[in-house]
Amino acid sequence: WYRDTPDGIEPDAATLTPPYHQGPSADDGPLASLRARAGVVPFVDRPELEQLLAWATAPDAAQPGAVDQPGQVDQPGAVRIAVVEGVGGCGKTRLAAEVAARLAGDGWHTGFLTGVGADPAGLLADGGVPALVVVDAVESIDTAVVLGLVGALTGRSGRTVLLLTARARGGWWDALRSGLRAGGHVAAVRTPMVLPAQHPDPAALSAAAHRALSGDLSADDLSADDLSADDLAADRPALDAGGVWTALDLVLLAWGATAVGSPLPADRAGRYDAVVDHELRHWATTIAAHPGGLTERSLRTAAACVSLLSPTEQHLAEVLTRVDLAERTGDAPTEIAKALAVLLRAPDGRLRLLPEPVADHLILTVFPADPDLYAACVASVPAAGTDGAGTDGAGTGVAGTAPAVLLCDNLTRAGTQPDTDPATAGGGQARPARAAVDL
Repeated sequence: WYRDTPDGIEPDAATLTPPYHQGPSADDGPLASLRARAGVVPFVDRPELEQLLAWATAPDAAQPGAVDQPGQVDQPGAVRIAVVEGVGGCGKTRLAAEVAARLAGDGWHTGFLTGVGADPAGLLADGGVPALVVVDAVESIDTAVVLGLVGALTGRSGRTVLLLTARARGGWWDALRSGLRAGGHVAAVRTPMVLPAQHPDPAALSAAAHRALSGDLSADDLSADDLSADDLAADRPALDAGGVWTALDLVLLAWGATAVGSPLPADRAGRYDAVVDHELRHWATTIAAHPGGLTERSLRTAAACVSLLSPTEQHLAEVLTRVDLAERTGDAPTEIAKALAVLLRAPDGRLRLLPEPVADHLILTVFPADPDLYAACVASVPAAGTDGAGTDGAGTGVAGTAPAVLLCDNLTRAGTQPDTDPATAGGGQARPARAAVDL
C-alpha cells in the first residue's frame, strides 16, 4: 500500500484510515489528546449526527436531504455527497469521524482518505457493501482530485457516500458543482450542513472533557445520565460569561484544569499559547536523538513551518536551511526535521500539527514577526503544474499548489475563525485575518 520516496513514505494509492486513531500514549504531548480523531473525549450527542446518518442510509427514493444539483436525482450507483462546513474547532472532523464509526458498526466500509492525489482506483472493494469516504479539509485539495474520486466510486453496487469537511464554501465549491455537471457524474449532493461555532450542549461537553482528561470517564462509560447534570462543569463561570465557545475551546479549558492543574488564560489566543508552550516543552524533553537538545526557538520555528506546509521531513529540512536556522539557533535543520518526523508524521508520510486552530494560531503569531521565514516557506512550494514538495491534508495546499494559492489559503484559514472570542464578548476584536494580510 505504501512506497518509499526521497521525501519519505507515501501511499502508493489512495487508502482509507480508520475513523479514530489509536489513543495517545504516555509519551505523547498534550496536543495528541486534543486531536479530534484521537477520540479521548467521548462524543457528545448533537442533532447533526442523526441527520447525516439518516441521509446516508435513506433509500434512494426517500432522500431526506435536498438535492443541490439541477437535473440530478438519486439512482442506483449514484455517489451521495455531503459537505459539513464550520469554523475551526467547531467539531467538523469529530462529527465526520463519529458518522464513519457508527456506519462501520453497521457493516459499512468507512474511513478517512489518505494519499490525496494518488490513484483512487481500487480504493473500495464492491461486493454490495455500503461505503463512506471522508475527505477532511476539502478546501485544501485540488477539486480535480475530488472529481476523480467521485468518478472512481461511481457505479459501485453498494451505497457510496462521500463526506467532505470544510472551513467555508468558496471557489472549490463552485468548481466542484460545475465539474460534476460538466463531467456527467452521477451524484446526489446534499444541501451543505453548516455547524454553529458553538457546540449545542457546552455544559455536557465540558463535563465529558473534564472526566475523560482526568481519567474518570472512558468512551465506553459515557451515558446520557452522566451528562445531564452540571457536575464537574468547573467552567460554568466561563460559560456564563458569554461569547462563542467552540468544542476545542471547551476541551482546552478542561485540559488546563486537569492536566495543567490551573485555569488557562481567558482569551483564546492565550489558551493556544499555553498549549503550544506545553507541547514544545514536551518535544524538548523527549527528543533524545539530539545530544545537546533543541532550543525552544528552533522548535517553535519548525512547528510554524509544519503548520503552514504539512511538509515531508526532507521538505522541512530544506525550508529551515533556506532561513539559516543553524546560524540563528545553532540547531541543525536536518536534526530538527528528523526529530519532528518521529513526533508528527501522519500515515501519508507528511508532518502535521493538529488541532488545526492551534496550527493556525502558530501561523498567525510566528510569521508576521519573521517575514523571511514566511517567504522561504512560500518559495519552497512548487508552482502549479510542477513536481516537488507540495502538501496535502488538513488546512494546507496540495502537490503542485502555486505560492499565491498558499497565501490565499492562509487568509481563508485566518478569516474562518469564530467571530467573537469569549474573553472579549461584547467588546469585539480584530479578526485574525488581519495578521495574515500583514504578512
